[in-house]
Amino acid sequence: MEDWSSPEKPWANRQIRELRKAIVEGGDAIEGLSYAQIAVWYGQIIGDIVERINGIVVVDLPISDLHVSSRVKTITTLRDKLKRDPAMQIPRVHDVMGVRVAAQMSLSVQDIFVKRIEQVLPVAQVSDIRKNPHSGYRAVHAIVKLPNGVFCEVQVRTVLQDAWANCYELAGDIYGRDIRYGGKPDHDDHGLVNHLQHLSELVALMEQASDRNMNDAALAANTQLLEIIQSTAEMLESNRDILKIKR
Repeated sequence: MEDWSSPEKPWANRQIRELRKAIVEGGDAIEGLSYAQIAVWYGQIIGDIVERINGIVVVDLPISDLHVSSRVKTITTLRDKLKRDPAMQIPRVHDVMGVRVAAQMSLSVQDIFVKRIEQVLPVAQVSDIRKNPHSGYRAVHAIVKLPNGVFCEVQVRTVLQDAWANCYELAGDIYGRDIRYGGKPDHDDHGLVNHLQHLSELVALMEQASDRNMNDAALAANTQLLEIIQSTAEMLESNRDILKIKR
């Protein structure tokens, strides 16, 4: 693995602690430091991470439709996370910057791809969230710890896992983000969250079966399940404003 270099941090330890307090209290800056500066700094680093992941060789793997994307947390989602964990300081948050890898691949190939990430990035921890999903969310996360002491979360998802996660994220925007952490919808969802949880179980069963034997019938079943998840997401998106109204 090549040596890692990154631009100098735009903060001192005292400043980042003070900024954390300001963010939790609803602000976005202190004298000499803003979250916008931090986001720009993380954005510079994340480009190098994405480049290394894009350089991973996959021609020998049964994998297609590989897509790599990245983002730095918005101050709103960071604020929510810091409130949930009062002891967490910003540089210790694993997903202030995050990379998402989604591809048409089996569970076994997903494992192989994560191993290849470990060859090009300083991975400190791998979390398999497929067997013990978070509110239905399934993926494999590689937590990258850089020499400068900050982290990046690399999410590796199959196409089905990714479609479900995107759909559930949309549901969280409509029915309250608490559903992502085991909470209940903040208004009547007409059973949608339970429906999505059921779809998550189907994703797991389908992918396990396909991993053992990917034949035409399994491929057709996976395609049908993907279409159901995507049509649910399209319904949520097209009716977002109406569904957000609390009755």
